[in-house]
Amino acid sequence: MKTGGWSMVNGECGTDDVVEILVMDIEGGHNDLVFCVPGLTARLSFDTYYFAIAIEPVETLTEVKQFLGEYIESWVAEIGALQVNDERCFPIDISDQYTGCLWIRKTENSLELNYGFSNVCGHSMDLMNARQYFKSISDFRSDIPSPLSVDTHALVDSLSRQAARLKAHRNDLS
Repeated sequence: MKTGGWSMVNGECGTDDVVEILVMDIEGGHNDLVFCVPGLTARLSFDTYYFAIAIEPVETLTEVKQFLGEYIESWVAEIGALQVNDERCFPIDISDQYTGCLWIRKTENSLELNYGFSNVCGHSMDLMNARQYFKSISDFRSDIPSPLSVDTHALVDSLSRQAARLKAHRNDLS
């Protein structure tokens, strides 16, 4: 099913991990980035197109996976620096018309997650230096009625596993 700038991939997440991020081995940079947060989102597919543009000249999908792994590591670093009540938006669905983001707020004992959108367009983002965007988004909105609370270490560990798997060019969920 295609809705707006994203499409559902078999509806449900394919993992029990906190986050699932896969790059499918298909050419073209469209609908090849799978993203899911069980309990929050369905299994969604986005484009790696803007990630490839960020590292041009790109020769292979392996290079895109490597960059995406490094990009997810920048999320981990930013999450590690959060103080109580800090909020960040982490762009994952980069489009010409909007940016889909994982929103995170640090609480006393956990992190609250939500998924939604910003009107910031993909062509105005510098994915090589995206940490400035994490803090600056002011128009985040979501149709998801309430955030999902997760353990901070569980999310950081999950994102670190996803980044390592991407950098190793694997799509298995181990």
